[in-house]
Amino acid sequence: MSNAAVTSRSSLKLWSMRGRAIALALVGGFVSALLPAVAVADGLQWSKDIATPPEQGTGTSFSTDQLSLMLPLQDNQGREEGLRMSAGLEVTRFAWSGADAARAQYYWLSVPMQYWQQRTLNGQLRMRLELGLMTDLDNIGTDSMMANGEIYWRQRMGKEWFVQGGLMVDRSMGDFLPRPMAAIAWKSVSGTEVLLGFPQTRLQTGWSDFFSTYLHIRPDGGVWREQLQGFNDIYDVRYRNWKMGVGAEFWWRGDIWLNAEVGQQRLRKITAYDSTAARVTANPADNNYWQAGVQLRF
Repeated sequence: MSNAAVTSRSSLKLWSMRGRAIALALVGGFVSALLPAVAVADGLQWSKDIATPPEQGTGTSFSTDQLSLMLPLQDNQGREEGLRMSAGLEVTRFAWSGADAARAQYYWLSVPMQYWQQRTLNGQLRMRLELGLMTDLDNIGTDSMMANGEIYWRQRMGKEWFVQGGLMVDRSMGDFLPRPMAAIAWKSVSGTEVLLGFPQTRLQTGWSDFFSTYLHIRPDGGVWREQLQGFNDIYDVRYRNWKMGVGAEFWWRGDIWLNAEVGQQRLRKITAYDSTAARVTANPADNNYWQAGVQLRF
């Protein structure tokens, strides 16, 4: 018997023995492929906004400048479970004129881990844990450690849609409060993929294999720990911000994509402490921002 025939019969036998596992893999592939860009993408991103005066509180103008780098560490995707790990660095600067606060450069160094497991034919348990340090680099200790976390269930309801729900704690909301998370996602006949929910909503249309456009609503705040000169205590800088933007993604070469986005920032609030350790707050007005970056997709 030829090697080709042996291989063919072995493959058929393997399919018979693992038919259910393959079906689970197809379900996992669908829910993993739909809206893959909702999570923070690997690569380099630079975001900057236009200075505006606060609607309330201290200061005469306020703006932000943020640079983030995310690099892949591990990506193991199996038939019934998967694990993905990255390493990230985010650098944030505030230009807060008229306020003696939040003058440092703030860092978020983290290791995001995403794990999923197929629990039923149509259901997945998903978890995300991001361990990190939030610091101005003058103080790095146990007080600077933080963990973002998500745990939720994703249920496939039809060929092209699913629902999910769970709990989350995420410093991008500007605090550490636990919140519910829920969403419904589907893929339309036209090829538009939709994720509608909290804390993120995204609509993305692929016009070709090399170009897509999207609408994104998401939280983009943070919390950082800093050491004030002359004080032994550790103080928080807390920033709340919601971004609503439209953008485009272009394939460049290999696994490299280019990204550009513009939009508005709303519902903003910053709380920090000045050089006398007095609490300072402001509600910056709505403003426009732009973002550009390079993404890695393997």
